[in-house]
Amino acid sequence: MIARLISILLVENDTADQVSFQQFVNNFSTRYRLDVVSSAAEAVGHLKNKNYDIAFVDYRFKDGTAFDLIQKLGAIPTIFLTNPGQEEIAAMAMERGAYDYLIKDAKKNYLMLLPGTVEKVLVRRQAEEALRESEMRYKDLLDIVLDFYLCVSDQCAVLLVNRAGAMKLGYTVSELLGAPLTRLVHPGDAEKVEKMLLLAFGKTDESHRLEFRFVCKDGGVVHVAAELKTQPQRGKQIPVTRILARDITAMKEVVQKSMDGVPTSGAIASIPAPPSSPAVAVAPARPAVAPETAADLSGTEKLLVVDDTPEQREIAARMLSKLGYKVVTAEHGHAAIELMKQARPAGTGRKSPFDLVLLDMTMEKDFDGLDTYRRMIALFPGQRCIIVSGGGETDRVRQARELGVGRFVDKPYTLKIIGKALRDELDQKR
Repeated sequence: MIARLISILLVENDTADQVSFQQFVNNFSTRYRLDVVSSAAEAVGHLKNKNYDIAFVDYRFKDGTAFDLIQKLGAIPTIFLTNPGQEEIAAMAMERGAYDYLIKDAKKNYLMLLPGTVEKVLVRRQAEEALRESEMRYKDLLDIVLDFYLCVSDQCAVLLVNRAGAMKLGYTVSELLGAPLTRLVHPGDAEKVEKMLLLAFGKTDESHRLEFRFVCKDGGVVHVAAELKTQPQRGKQIPVTRILARDITAMKEVVQKSMDGVPTSGAIASIPAPPSSPAVAVAPARPAVAPETAADLSGTEKLLVVDDTPEQREIAARMLSKLGYKVVTAEHGHAAIELMKQARPAGTGRKSPFDLVLLDMTMEKDFDGLDTYRRMIALFPGQRCIIVSGGGETDRVRQARELGVGRFVDKPYTLKIIGKALRDELDQKR
């Protein structure tokens, strides 16, 4: 198998440094394909015609600085090149979106770090792309049900944002992908957001709540009451922090910007934080959705959503609440069984407190959806249930259907698909 060429762009104003870089690359590996330019204009011209795996960018060149170019490089991982004593500038480059930096020493020893830097960046980019691909499976759901959803890497780069969130800030989704979160947060709130992110990355699977401000593209301020949660990614090398903004308010104040586009001032308003999320949470009922879907899909029945992924519970609860259902959630099968026991009204015997259960198949190691449903029908014979899973209709799913589960729905599902499945099952006479 032939190894793929690694395409590198060097933006370097110094001729001697250009030659040294080129010679090292030529001597080190035939896998590298290097293009060398000396200005931002040349770099932009190359970007129109070629794709690059990585870019090395000097701080200053004849028509600008690295700060002018980093944003134009977009999702291309950028390594900032700087001279000794300019570490503070390098830190600023990292804040603006650079992946890493190298200090150009007089003896050119920094070139020995190139292969390791390239490998590290490409491995990280591959992991981020895999993460983004997995997150995109839920993109349509996020656009439907959430006001604002942002997925951030442990380097605080935006990996995913839903369309609704991007629009609230005045950007397109593509403009925000790869952007550093620090460029979007109001400078008056940057410190507390950074502290919260550090805390979130240090304690995975814990939720942290925070009020802060985003700065829109036009300088306007958007206040959010958000939940931050970090989760380790199975089979991947990077964790991810998800920011879910339940309450978001656009304000009329405009933040003044300095010459480089960094916000410099603005006021903050107090917004009540969203209620804490217990293991079993109740989603408030909401009015039915638009007439074109409400006629066929809406309902007022009481539903139980059982899923071990917090985001999936959140999404399902919001979708079903929009259809008018009363929704309760449980984080796994055992929690669902206990909840059903506790919620059963006195004197109702073996009548279930829920009209239907939306049940995930893959949950606890030794207590999946099939095990949960067996316990449910032992307590409440005839319990209506729909199985949802991203793993396809397995033997376990088929066994559950033989026991009485009405339908199987693949994840991710749309509002129309899950709404129709619910109505078909609830309207079926038994």
